[in-house]
Amino acid sequence: MGMKNKKVSWWLFLVGMVGALILGILQGVDIIKVMNPVVIILMAAVGIAIGVINITNAESQRFMVAVLVLGGAAALISGLDLLSGMSKMLDAIFQNIANVALPAGMVVAIRSIYKDAR
Repeated sequence: MGMKNKKVSWWLFLVGMVGALILGILQGVDIIKVMNPVVIILMAAVGIAIGVINITNAESQRFMVAVLVLGGAAALISGLDLLSGMSKMLDAIFQNIANVALPAGMVVAIRSIYKDAR
């Protein structure tokens, strides 16, 4: 991966994580509705871009393990309402992290399957 792609990938990752945090805070204080389709599409688009631009073949396996842990844990915590006693805001933040991580992982998984099938 070239130096320019590394910079782009860093910014995409930063936008995804900071965006998940900011949007989660706004969702937690009811400025933005939780499970807003625009937020979900925005987070998924950033995740897809991360998967397309950021991940090389050599990084695929490590990335997939990280996505399974990060996205799966975030989705589980959010989906089971384990944090409902703590904060609606934390629940929204974890959901947004999952909305970034899982689409990125799906892109890498599809690309890996395609390359193996060839």
